Amino acid sequence: MDSIKSFKGKSEQTPPVFSALKIDGKRSYELARNGEKIIPKKREIEIFKFNLLNFKNLEIDCEIECSKGTYIRSIASDMGKKLDSGAYLKYLERYSVGEYSIKNCLQIDEIKDLLSL
Repeated sequence: MDSIKSFKGKSEQTPPVFSALKIDGKRSYELARNGEKIIPKKREIEIFKFNLLNFKNLEIDCEIECSKGTYIRSIASDMGKKLDSGAYLKYLERYSVGEYSIKNCLQIDEIKDLLSL
């Protein structure tokens, strides 16, 4: 899918208005909820991997590896615009953040066992 390929690499992204990004010391979402008109500054992001996993019933499942500061909700919205359609993020599962990976996580039962020692 050419639309997905076009997202790979470095690009600029405008963070969502309803984000935790700070603008003049206040969270963007707080300003937006108070009705203030704000336009967050674009920032450079990088998409290292963008794989289509499934396309069924007009829903796309994909896997994305990206740089810090990338807003996946914005990627979904931008994808819809690129396809001359609407799009939104229905579900997000984070597999890693920095050095932390789901591969190294403990299961609930393992934590219970450790706590009962």
